[in-house]
Formats: sequence, structure tokens, C-alpha cells
Amino acid sequence: MKKYLMLKTLLFGCISLLTTSTYGQRIYDLMDQDGVNLEEVQQEAKTYFDSVGRGKGTGYKLFKRWEHHAYSKLQEDGTILSREATTKAIKESKISLTNKSSNTYSASNWTEIGPLTIASGNSGTTPGNGRLTAIYIEPVNQQLIYAGSPGGGLWKSINGGSSWSPIGDQFENMSIWSVTCDPSNTDVVYYGDQLGQVFKSTDGGANFTKILDETGAVLCILINPNDSNEIFASMKNKGLFHSTNGGTTWTQVITGGTIEDIKYKPGSTTTIYACGNDFYKSDNGGSSFTQITNGISYSGRMRLDVTPANNNYVYIAQAKGSGFGYLYKSTDSGNSFTIQTDRASSGDIVGVQASRNLVIAVSDTNAEEVHAGGFTLYKSVDGGVNFTQETSWLKSFIAYPYLHADQEDAFFVDGNMYVGTDGGLSKSTDNGASFTNLSVGLGIQQLYSVSSSLTDKNVVAGAAQDNGPVIKFGETTLWRHWSSGDGVSCAVDPMDANTVYSCTQYGGLLKTTTKGVSKVQNLIVPPENNAGQWVTPIAVDETDNKRVYVGYKDLYRHNNSAINGTGWVNLSSGAFSYKLKHVDLCPSDENTVYVVSYKTLYKSTNILSATPTWTGYPQSLYINDIAVDPYDSNRVVLVASNGAVKLTTDGAETWTDISEGLPDVAIQAAVLDRSSDQGIYVAIDGAVYYKSNTVTTWTLFSENLPNVDITKLDLYYGATGESRIRVATYGRGVWESPLYDDSDVVLSVDNPELERDTVVVYPNPVSTTLYVQLATPEGDIALSVFSLSGAKVLENSFKTHKGLNLLKLDIENLKPGVYILNMDMEGTKTVKRFIVE
Repeated sequence: MKKYLMLKTLLFGCISLLTTSTYGQRIYDLMDQDGVNLEEVQQEAKTYFDSVGRGKGTGYKLFKRWEHHAYSKLQEDGTILSREATTKAIKESKISLTNKSSNTYSASNWTEIGPLTIASGNSGTTPGNGRLTAIYIEPVNQQLIYAGSPGGGLWKSINGGSSWSPIGDQFENMSIWSVTCDPSNTDVVYYGDQLGQVFKSTDGGANFTKILDETGAVLCILINPNDSNEIFASMKNKGLFHSTNGGTTWTQVITGGTIEDIKYKPGSTTTIYACGNDFYKSDNGGSSFTQITNGISYSGRMRLDVTPANNNYVYIAQAKGSGFGYLYKSTDSGNSFTIQTDRASSGDIVGVQASRNLVIAVSDTNAEEVHAGGFTLYKSVDGGVNFTQETSWLKSFIAYPYLHADQEDAFFVDGNMYVGTDGGLSKSTDNGASFTNLSVGLGIQQLYSVSSSLTDKNVVAGAAQDNGPVIKFGETTLWRHWSSGDGVSCAVDPMDANTVYSCTQYGGLLKTTTKGVSKVQNLIVPPENNAGQWVTPIAVDETDNKRVYVGYKDLYRHNNSAINGTGWVNLSSGAFSYKLKHVDLCPSDENTVYVVSYKTLYKSTNILSATPTWTGYPQSLYINDIAVDPYDSNRVVLVASNGAVKLTTDGAETWTDISEGLPDVAIQAAVLDRSSDQGIYVAIDGAVYYKSNTVTTWTLFSENLPNVDITKLDLYYGATGESRIRVATYGRGVWESPLYDDSDVVLSVDNPELERDTVVVYPNPVSTTLYVQLATPEGDIALSVFSLSGAKVLENSFKTHKGLNLLKLDIENLKPGVYILNMDMEGTKTVKRFIVE
């Protein structure tokens, strides 16, 4: 199978650090290669970061983010699975399953639950919908907007950003890096994706046709305003391509290297400017380009802008290392440049990750007004000589208008400035004095994890890249953002929907007891000094919610809701070979815990003892996820990066591979439901599949689900009809669907006289006495009641006669909540759910 490193969406640009620039570039070039070997990249990275350090601005955070996702695609030969291979396998699987009548049935009906609107909880945090890397604004009325996200697809607004519609949910690749329209006809839309493909639509984005297929993210598309057949497309590491026949054929006019910006000189289609690490100019309409070095003192990442206020002006913002390097200005149409300011004079006006966040926008009415930045935005009114801060990424810092951190693009359209950030799209109508958020309705959050409350169907927690921990707290798609930075894992307290835990990268612990209205101040002190995995696992015990588990190199437990930093108990003391990736508790057995360390599953059956013991079960593959049966601690499903799905029913002693019928790609996540048919859900990027004891072959469970990368599955159980499976996506937020069969699937129908349609449970909700009406043969039937934590709370047996029976259960001693009634008649089982008021 062809292998290819797909995760370009996680790294944009290069780090160039003087004596180490070549070595640093080598790492990022490797990350972009087809069939890259993970260990080779890691070795190169170690050498590089040992030299430059691992602090802010070194690019280490971007590398670790990439590494986390790369592991999930790791193949047995050490290479990373390609997006091309994944796309092909998913497509073939969907066709195959659709053509098989036994597998065509899918009860899924996926709907988006957000975040589509973000409220700020803690006043100092930075709410945002997600990262934008491609923006087009129709220049006359500014009502038509296209926006592209790296993982979230392509979006369209026809009312200036007041509302949005996704038009790229079924793209084969949903990482969009450029978008534009034909200047003479906005029904003609072009976009470029991370794989080096350019697509064209002639019907306003309803349908697209591929017109270029190269390699390397398409960073910019430029259309000749006087000739729609002339198109330019710039590529990551592939230079610049030029077509004069509408994309039928292409010529490479700048070879090699990355070209990020390409712009016409205002009022001209003869003079064209382009830049990447160097600056280029064409005086013949783009047939050829010449590198300009006059006045440019350094080769490093550049962004450029021009202005109709003086069409001879060209401005360049340049990074040096991880921060700001130089601000150049040309007054002779790019033939020569003068340094207006540099880092020594103006300080770092870009921030600590200029390899990814670097923007420049020049006013279209004042040629001396320049806006530049990356982390925050700065403004100059004297042609780039002096800059003053104009925005803040902290909402509580009222001295400046709020703008989400990490700017990806900035430009002027007819006097209005638009800025695309890692939080979405913003607009200023007063030259940066204030900004309006245009992102409401953009469902583009990149989530690592999702966790559902057991007691409140409307409470869902998420952990988002660039946008921290978030919480859905009501029936709408409004979510609350309650801390800054990256959120990577989360857990809702199973008994208290107000309390949510979350981790930042490496295991920085956070907690809120108010559904994110505020967070517990003075961060919960974590063990091991935040030295966990990029995604550090956290779990709360369903049988005792004061027990909080978190996995670093060792597994720790806090027995008092993590209220201080001194209460952590080390439960493993060096038992594991690597840092932990997963921690799974067993609802049916509080003494049993499973954890994952790289390729090994570990199990303890005495976790509550003073010195827990562990047994390791090595695997020949990288474990992406595990799921434990809520009623049987010995039944576990394991899914892996090489496509394996394994099931054990004896507590990991033996395993059965059950992956037959699934696409031959990495399996990202798994969950086991609480119904008696023992349903299994697994997820690959772009699809969810289901099987059980009654559905014995995998069936596609993806109706309406976008073709987006999936990171986590989760379940919520409520009254019949309210139970949900939820999925965290890396680019399209959280989605949910009814379960495969929420009407309680019969485990088997060996006895046809006991069918689910004949079973009636009433009243529901109930307070004292529960009646069960069902048709049976003569025999014995056992009725068992379970809490949602999996604990058996009531059991009774009855003799039945052939025909209709009415059985009675006394439930007055049960606490209010949702319960599961299990009916077992000599091996024939049926389940129902009911609510105790």
C-alpha cells in the first residue's frame, strides 16, 4: 500500500534559525514526504531540538502535534499511512457495503451539535470557532464569502458572514489552503487543498472538477482579472504553476521552494509579485519570474502585500527564526527594497511561531498604513517604520480590541480589513480600532476528544486545538470556552454535570465546577510536572466520582476530586515502558483498570489496593484506542493504527481479530454500547462502522457524517429514543447520531414468541412500581435492573405462563435517574430503559 504523510494540516512553513536553519528545514521537508518513516523524522527532530531547545518559538510544539497524529497512522513497516490510501479505501468500502443488501441498513442520522457559537466563560480566555487558512471576499458588496479550514472543508456565506453553509463536507480532502473566485464571474470558484490539487466550480460551489493534481499544499490561487483562462497556483515545496487555458495544461514558472503569496501590481496584469523564502517579480505577465535581492538581506519566510493607494509600493514582512525579522518596503514596483524596521528596532511584532503565523495587510486607501503580526496584530502609520500594538488575544485586556491569537491571513477590501485566525474570521471597518466576529455558524473546531455527561444529555465536553476546553451546556449549538491554549483531553464528572476536567498538552490539568462559567483558579497541580503525552489521558470513576485518574509515565489517582496537588497516588511506580496514552476504567468493576502504553495494553485487577499489580499484554501494533464493555470487565476491544480490530472476552489473555469487512486503514476510535446485543462502534477517518451479536458483519454507520478525520467516540444513554453516539472530529466539531437500534435490540430470537414488540414497560417515568407486560412461553424469566454505571441494583425472578404476562417490580428504593431493565428467559434476552422520578 502506498504510504504518505498526510498531516500537512498541522504544520505550515518552516523554521529558519541561522546556523541550524538547514537542519530544521530537513525535519519539515521529511514531514511532507510521501512514505516518510516516523523514526527517521524523530531522530532528525531530536538532533535539531537538542540544539535549539524545546521552548516557545522553536517549533517543538508543532512537531509534537504532528507526531501525535502521525502515530495514529503508523504502519507495520514504520511509515505513515497516506491520505490517498485512506480516501481510496473508504470510497471502496462505501461502494461495497452499499451493494450488499445485508449491509445497506444503517440507522445512523448524524447531526452537528457544535460548537457553532462560542461563549466566553472565564473572562480572560480566547473563544474561537476554529482555524481558517483560506478566505475570499467578493470585493463589490462583500456579502459573498468563501472560507477554507485545514480539516474543516470549504464554507460559503452570502450575507457577509452572518451565517454559513458547509459546501465541502464530502470532499475527498477537507484540508483547504486557498480559495478564490473569477474576478469577472463569482459563480466560478477555485480552491486548493493540502494534497496539491486545484478544483474549479462553475455553479457557485455546488460541484467541483479537478484541474490540477500535484503534491504540496496549494497556498495561493490567482486569476487574471482580464482573462479568466489565466490561472496561477502556488505550492508548498513545489514553486509556482501557470495555466493559460483554464487549467487544461500547466507550466511550472518557479521551480522548487514554497511560494506563499502571489499578487498582481494594482492596475496591471503584466507585473506580478511572488514570495516564499525569497521575493520574485515578473514583468511579462507571469511567463517567467526573476528573483529580486536588492535591499533584501535575508532568505526566510515572507508575506507580501500591495495597495491601490500607491501601486508602486510593495511591502514584505519577513520572519527570522521563530519571530519577526524585517519589514521591507519598495517604492519602485519591487525592483529594490529598503528595510523599514527590524526586530532590534521594533521588537517582535509577530510572536513566537512565525513559521506558521505571519501576516501583513496594507490599507487600500492609505499607502503608509501597514498592519502586521502573527500572535497579535500591530499597526504602523508611517510606512512600516514604527509599530504599535492594536489587538490583544485576551478578552480581559480591554486596552486593545480582542482578536483571536494566531493570525493566518489579513487583507483589505474596499476600506475594510479582514483577518483570518485560529479562531475564525474577523472584520474591522475602522482600520483596526475594533473588530467584529464573523465566525458564528462556522463548525470548524479541531477536537482531540469528547466526553458526555451521564446525567444530562445537553452537557458535552470537548478539547480543541488552539481553542482550549469547551462545553456544550444547553440544547442549542452554543458552547462555552473556559480556558486558553490547546485542549487535548476531557472528562465530565459522571455524577455531577457541572464539573468537567480537561488537560492541556503534556498533562496540564484544568477543572471547572460551573460548566465552564469559571475555572478552578490556580491550576490543579499535576503529577510529573506536566510530563505526559501530547494527549494525556484523564478519567473519572463512575462508581465514585471523587476518584480521578490521569496517566503520565505512571498512572495516578486522586481520591478527592483533584482539589490539591498533594493528593496524587502513584499506582504503577515504573511498571510501564512508555508514557500512557489511554486510561479506561471498568464501570462494572471498580478494581479493574486498563491502560495503554505505546504497543502494550496493561491491566490491573486490584487498582484500589495499596500496591496495585499490573500485567502487560504486548501487541505488534500501535494501539489507537481501547473500549471496555460496561457490564463485563473482561470484554475489551482494541483498535490499531494498522487497521486491526481485536476483541477479548477473557480480560486480554486471548484475542480475536474482528476487522474483516472494514477498510484497510488506521482505526482511530472504538466504543462498546450498553445494550444486550453488545454493539461495537469503530471509526476511521471519515466513517463510523457498527457490528453486534445480531449484526454480525460490519455495516456502515455514517449517514450525513462529513468526510472528516475522527479522533474519539463517546456514548450518552438516556430514555428510549434519547441515547446518542457522539464523535469528536478534527475539523468539524462534534456530531451525534441515534444508536444503531435505540429500541432495544433482541439479543437472539431463538424463541420467536419472545419479541421486543410484545414487551411494554410502564409507567415511564415511574416512581414506585414498574409493570412489565410481555408475551412468553411457559418458563422462568429473570429481571435485572442496572444503573448507568453498570452496577446491578435490583434483581427478581418470575414463573411465566404461555401468553401475555404482567410482572411487577418494586423500585421505590431506587434513586432518581435512568436505569436499564434486562429480561432474560432461558438465554433469550431483551432490554428496556426506564426513568425513576
